Amino acid sequence: MSNLKAIHEATRLQPINKLMVVGHPLSGYAAVEQVLHGSGLQAAAASKTQGLSPTQVSDMLLRAYRVPPLEATQALEALSPINPSPVWQTLALDLLVGNLEQELWGWADPQAIYLLDYWKNLDHQLAFVLVYDSPQASMAGLFDNPEVDCTEDVVQAASANWLAYNEALLNFYLGNTERCLLVHGQQVRAQTADYLRQVKHQMGVELQMPVGEALREANSQSPSSAESSSSAESSSSWLAMKTQLCSRVLAANPKMAQMYADLQSVASLPQGHVKNQPSFDTDMAVLSKFVALHRSNLKIQRYVEELKAAKEAQEHALNQQLATLVQSFEKAHAYGHAMAQEKQHLAALAEDRQRNIEELRQKEAELLSRVGELDGQLQQARDEVNQHAAVAAADYVSSNKALEEENQMLLEELHKVQEELEQIDLNNKHLKFKLTQAEEKLNPRLYGAASLVKEDLPYKLGSAMVNCKPSFISYLTLPFKLKKITRDFNNKDQSNYEVSIKIEDYADAYQAEKVKKHLSYQFGKILFEAGNNPISWITLPIKLKDTYRNWRLSRS
Repeated sequence: MSNLKAIHEATRLQPINKLMVVGHPLSGYAAVEQVLHGSGLQAAAASKTQGLSPTQVSDMLLRAYRVPPLEATQALEALSPINPSPVWQTLALDLLVGNLEQELWGWADPQAIYLLDYWKNLDHQLAFVLVYDSPQASMAGLFDNPEVDCTEDVVQAASANWLAYNEALLNFYLGNTERCLLVHGQQVRAQTADYLRQVKHQMGVELQMPVGEALREANSQSPSSAESSSSAESSSSWLAMKTQLCSRVLAANPKMAQMYADLQSVASLPQGHVKNQPSFDTDMAVLSKFVALHRSNLKIQRYVEELKAAKEAQEHALNQQLATLVQSFEKAHAYGHAMAQEKQHLAALAEDRQRNIEELRQKEAELLSRVGELDGQLQQARDEVNQHAAVAAADYVSSNKALEEENQMLLEELHKVQEELEQIDLNNKHLKFKLTQAEEKLNPRLYGAASLVKEDLPYKLGSAMVNCKPSFISYLTLPFKLKKITRDFNNKDQSNYEVSIKIEDYADAYQAEKVKKHLSYQFGKILFEAGNNPISWITLPIKLKDTYRNWRLSRS
């Protein structure tokens, strides 16, 4: 607390180095702040310890003292200034410490209307730029907001809020003219040079005239620039209608006109002469309907823009999905080509093996023929040996031994040839088995065509519609269930192999045709074909009714 008092005393006689812009939310205060930033005023940095911006400091103080929302206030008493206790003043001290290095800085905050006395007493180097605007412009800004339903009660509440806020603003200005500038928001944008001269003369703050992008950005903050960006609001009819509505509001609340006159009479930079806008002598109910129609048109334009953005996002996602499918198809095609080459290679090896088998069989036949001849010769020799046994026993023994050895050698060679033939036959069977496996990989027999149809998006959508319970809540939540089913299906990782195979390739494709006759699939197919076409949605109930009647007739 002693540090805060020391800063307070030290800054009492120091020149102004901080500016706070305060104004009603519909006064165009943001454009005034932008002019200051474009002229050399630096934006406020966050507080040193807490890292809070000036508006966040205000929000925290207002929440601590249970201050109602600014837009809910309708009387001057509700805008009474609050005086935070010393325990809360550390927040402001932390903000000042965080901006010690800046020579000239400031910020804008409409909610500071509650804290003007607090900031005034806290820092004598802080000056205030109080912004007001005509009640016609403020009410026109209310009519231009498509999010607000401008009923009679809403307009009356907004009028009371404008009157209370600007009365509090005027009271503070009259009590602190030496540290305040009261300026008209539109006049600041129209006479920026005069405004900056007022700042220099009243507060001793030297600022430069904004040029280029800074000036354009300041003008873009004003309600008039927002009107020029809309083709509907740029028409003289809409401007005249808004003027007529604002005039009716002011006629019903003369205090607003008097408050505006009081502000103009004491302002540092009041609004100059403004030409009268054309008006229509039209009944208030007709004017209100015209405003409602205009606001509906703005909502429709925003909805169309959202639909366009959603359509572009969907087209982008479909293009990505198509690219993924193309890549999967190319991979499957390359795999099939490799398998075909492998099949050709195995077929060539099988032909070579078959050719070798034929040659070995020929050799086997020749050897068997030779063995038969040798057996005949052996038998003949045995007969000759038996006839001459008595005469030439020694010759017979040696000759018989030689023939037996030769016969044994032929038998051993025959056994080797038979073993080789058996091995060749075994290898041939193994090659035939591998060839059969390769053919099964290239042309597998698939089953489950019915499950494939039931897992498809049309069948799932139709099943959700058929299983919907006959209750109001079920009918109300049905569109969200259908949207969730579609999103889950699109996010599901589809198999590359299944994408490349058609239902006709399944062995039980006839089962898929039976499933397609189910009511779930027929309903889902109609809804899927309707898609995002609003014209198809109109005829969708008729198509569903006809499909259900045909389905009942087919079952009966």
